[in-house]
Amino acid sequence: MSKQSNHPQNESPAQPPADERNIVAVGSDYEGATFEDRVYLLWNQYGRLVIAAIVAVVLFTCGWLFIGWFQERQEGTIAEAYRQAVGMDDKLAFAESHSGHVLAGVALLEVAQHHYEEGDFARAADLFGQAAASLGNAPTAGRAKIGRGISLALAGETEEALNHLEDVSESTANYQSDRVEAAFHAALLAYELGRHDTARRLLDRVSELDVTQAWAGRAMRIERRLPAEESAEEPVETPST
Repeated sequence: MSKQSNHPQNESPAQPPADERNIVAVGSDYEGATFEDRVYLLWNQYGRLVIAAIVAVVLFTCGWLFIGWFQERQEGTIAEAYRQAVGMDDKLAFAESHSGHVLAGVALLEVAQHHYEEGDFARAADLFGQAAASLGNAPTAGRAKIGRGISLALAGETEEALNHLEDVSESTANYQSDRVEAAFHAALLAYELGRHDTARRLLDRVSELDVTQAWAGRAMRIERRLPAEESAEEPVETPST
């Protein structure tokens, strides 16, 4: 005979008793929580935000490093292209293909100087102006601005040259040494045009700005050539009879 099971066949496994305790949600500000409990509760509450912030910082840092690397590589490529531009036509082509870059301004400055030495002052003035625009705040920008003024004067555009050189000498955006030189050339041009009052005013600016006295001797030679200033004489009253 087979043994019969002592357990009923349809009887389901016993279920654990339900937890009928009142469960209260505890926040990180619960006074009875330990330090570990507080950290755990804070992480559960703000963990996703912390992870998102860390990911954002990592992505930003990686992007910044990539941009720096790319710019360095691009700058190296441009510098190599500048070194390979030997002839004047090559330099002009380089400046055109890299318009706005400081090396484009340097290339234009070299071509402008070439035309100046060849006596093509009108072309030199135009190129000096383009170079100044590309150089921006670079130290050589002042050379381009002064070169444009002198080239304009030699090309016969004396009015434009005088106004341009005066503007360069007045602008505080330019280096002081460039302002002094521009004021000297403007004073010399004003003297040659017979504008003695303008020349005196510009020579005073040279004296004011030239802290190194590099232009003082040349300015003094121009000042000695100027005619004496006419002083307004007060009318002499005749005694009434």
